[in-house]
Amino acid sequence: MDFQLSLTVETLQWLSGNRLDQRLHQAVRLYHVLCVLYGRTIPNIGPENQGLPDPFGYSHLRRLLFSPHHPAQDPFQRQNQPCQDPDCLCQRPLSTWLESIGEELQSLLRIPSQSWQKNLATCPFGYGDRTLTKMMDQLTDLGWLRKAKPTQLERTDRNKFSRVSSVDWPQPPRRISTNSEHWASLAEVLGDLSFMDPRLPEILESMGQPIHRRFFVHLDFVFPKDVEDEVEDIQLALQEVWQQEPILPVRFVYDTRDKGPQPLIVYPICLYYARRAKYLSAFGQTPDYRIGYHNFRLDRMHKLRKLTWNDTKLPSDLLNLYLEKKLPTPEEIEQAWEEAWGSDFYLPKAWLLIRFRQDFARRYVVQTERHPTFKLVAYSKISALVRQNVENIQQQDRILKIVKNRSPEDVYFQAWIRQGDTNITMRLRDWRPNGEVIAPIPVREQMKSEAAQELAFYNL
Repeated sequence: MDFQLSLTVETLQWLSGNRLDQRLHQAVRLYHVLCVLYGRTIPNIGPENQGLPDPFGYSHLRRLLFSPHHPAQDPFQRQNQPCQDPDCLCQRPLSTWLESIGEELQSLLRIPSQSWQKNLATCPFGYGDRTLTKMMDQLTDLGWLRKAKPTQLERTDRNKFSRVSSVDWPQPPRRISTNSEHWASLAEVLGDLSFMDPRLPEILESMGQPIHRRFFVHLDFVFPKDVEDEVEDIQLALQEVWQQEPILPVRFVYDTRDKGPQPLIVYPICLYYARRAKYLSAFGQTPDYRIGYHNFRLDRMHKLRKLTWNDTKLPSDLLNLYLEKKLPTPEEIEQAWEEAWGSDFYLPKAWLLIRFRQDFARRYVVQTERHPTFKLVAYSKISALVRQNVENIQQQDRILKIVKNRSPEDVYFQAWIRQGDTNITMRLRDWRPNGEVIAPIPVREQMKSEAAQELAFYNL
């Protein structure tokens, strides 16, 4: 029997376990491997060579999938060198597979065009061996492979698999759920929180399974429960604004720290959650009555209402952006967040150098995700990095003097941060006394001053 499974949205949804919004790359990988295993010509790629032994392991399949020039990846040494062969499978973008079903898939997953184009440029096979070896077990769970039984003489077969005969090929259900109703309701609950942790949907999805109250997710909020309704009203009002074309400016009263309640007019861009509160990123009047970007806490916003672009009270700088069609976008904010660590993306960048003791770093810092720019740095490279990233000569000299008096055996990390960002300041405080801020000097001085105040509290 010929392999007849066609590449359709329903097929991908089935291979993803009805979680296509989270597992698109995985579903495409599984479909491609099925074509390799059972001899189907793959659109845009061509027929794949056969010749698998029985049973076979991942190393055999790997040789069929990738080019001979694809670098070996040693999971024990954590080596993962980029492949230099442009024709290798690991270099082929998602668009290679989705040419005929892309529009239908984008509509189903409700992905904006700009984000969808970015998705199409990503590579489903551009992962390390640890991720790719999971395909064997995933296909076994679906019934497409059988795990070889280890014998007393051939214990190496315990991680090998056999193909199943055509009469035993799994058949997709007659009606494959697209799960769209579930994700539509989830989107309604989450609202337009533009940049949530990409792992959050998977957590929420798993909580919807019958797990008998053994999985709890607790989100801390800085505002009390009696304010929740007002915060939800603000969020719903913003969602209504974003559903209209053009998106309108809004006016609200904001509880400022120094001047009390102040009326402000802004163009709303996106919502996000950080450090126990929801925030609106916007461009317009700031609490100090300058014109620019600012993040507003939703629990401090009151009496929000829509304006029009003809309103005479609009700040001229904001109106000009609208007339020139240059209003800021969520993508611009996302890019700014990637450039430097900190929610207040409009603050100046500064180079961070921080030192940890080895035992603390090993337990709590190394191999943790903080920010794309937060990276381990060798002690021998610090001098060059200081001269490259710190413009002030006097500060350079001071930083180098501090480093010279620290142990090369300690662990050093660098990052780009938003200097003055409250969340970054709180993170650095969390690491005290185990983390020493060496640069930037103003942040170091702040940490020093705070530590001295704390010490004074405990002197009596």
